[in-house]
Amino acid sequence: MVVKPLPAKHKTEDLGDKLIISIPSPKKLGLILILSFCNLTWLLLEFLIIFLFPSILSRGLNLLLLVVWSGIGIVLVYPLAWQLFGKEEIQITDQLIKIDQVVLGLKRSKEYPGNQINDLRLTPFDKNDPRNGSSPGSIYFNYDARTTFKYTTFAGSVDDAEAKQIIAEIQQKFPQYKK
Repeated sequence: MVVKPLPAKHKTEDLGDKLIISIPSPKKLGLILILSFCNLTWLLLEFLIIFLFPSILSRGLNLLLLVVWSGIGIVLVYPLAWQLFGKEEIQITDQLIKIDQVVLGLKRSKEYPGNQINDLRLTPFDKNDPRNGSSPGSIYFNYDARTTFKYTTFAGSVDDAEAKQIIAEIQQKFPQYKK
């Protein structure tokens, strides 16, 4: 019996002078369940404070606490939205690598000048080890030639085999990232 490989998670778009790679967020079920529980608990308490105990809000200090509590809720929503709807968009040109984390149309971007990037490779450490940061990726590169301590990772939701495919696509199109 022939075992078919899993379909690739990433999508690559070649626009001539630019390569755009889209990778969906990891979608870790356990984390989604925990974040959903936290968000529902927060929402229930928010509802209780606003609608069932409006007299509590009449005092200034309590209004400030409600604002802080609402801010906490906003902070809780982002990781859940990332797990459910997020994706990484990596734009590669010969001049830079730009990594966007996109959640519901909102972007967080980081740009790295191409002339300061070297050693594009698989991540040298276990990406599932919690001591290696909050969400290290499968692909790793050094940047800023002045120091050896600056690096970045991306493509956290792909396995090593797919990460090798992505690296090969990048290095085939832009050979300067082989160094």
